[in-house]
Amino acid sequence: MTDYDLLFGLFSSLKKEFFSYNDLYYLTRPFNVTENSLRSTLARMMVKGVLNRKKSGRKSYYSVSEKGQTISENVARSFATTDWRDWDGQWWGVVFSVPNAKSSHRYRIQKKLIAFRFASLQPRFWIRPKNPLEFMDQRLASLFQQGKCRLLTMQFFHGLEHAEINRLWKLSAVNRSFAAGLLLLKKNMKKLTKMSPRQAFKKKYTVGARIVPILFKDPLLPEDYLPTDWKGKELKAAFREWDKQVTRLSRPFWEKIMNREEGST
Repeated sequence: MTDYDLLFGLFSSLKKEFFSYNDLYYLTRPFNVTENSLRSTLARMMVKGVLNRKKSGRKSYYSVSEKGQTISENVARSFATTDWRDWDGQWWGVVFSVPNAKSSHRYRIQKKLIAFRFASLQPRFWIRPKNPLEFMDQRLASLFQQGKCRLLTMQFFHGLEHAEINRLWKLSAVNRSFAAGLLLLKKNMKKLTKMSPRQAFKKKYTVGARIVPILFKDPLLPEDYLPTDWKGKELKAAFREWDKQVTRLSRPFWEKIMNREEGST
């Protein structure tokens, strides 16, 4: 877990509107984050546009920006089960054309499509089942404004076979990751009652740093396309229970820090 990931996790999970620098300093102490790293990481997060900062005298306060909230919401989609009951069989298609000289731009497009669980049917043609509750036309609007991408709605004449869905979204490999995540949660849940609030706080984020990327692999597909032994729901339920218990146990540690009188930067 990088210091960047830790800080983003703190902002996303503790839900305080503004964090003072001292809040962040004491919250990151269990992870041995140095002051130099804390300051440089906060600066990098502001450059990337995921944090805002305001100052009051010598004190600095940080909050999640609109861009940061969008990223956090997209990650949070991994914890929920997508409702496909009204799916009509239609698909989104994104087609794009970027010259080889602008490969970095092509990489940014592909990275965003992956984040929204599209898969590459052809090198420059990516697809995803069209769920009306996901609002992909709005979520991917920045791609289409650049004039390099087009968004299509379509329906396959013969549909896609399960084997092809498995290959496109790597479902077998994802399911193995889910099984490993379940094992990790079960092992740590057994140790939870023996932890102090400070230890539980540290474990909340170190375990989360391993489970969240696994959950983010969930392609959020209609259930009919998933393997019969799909572990997604089980992992999500286990992680919600883990997070509930570890948050309760760690609360005395982080609430004391966040409720203390703000200090100077």
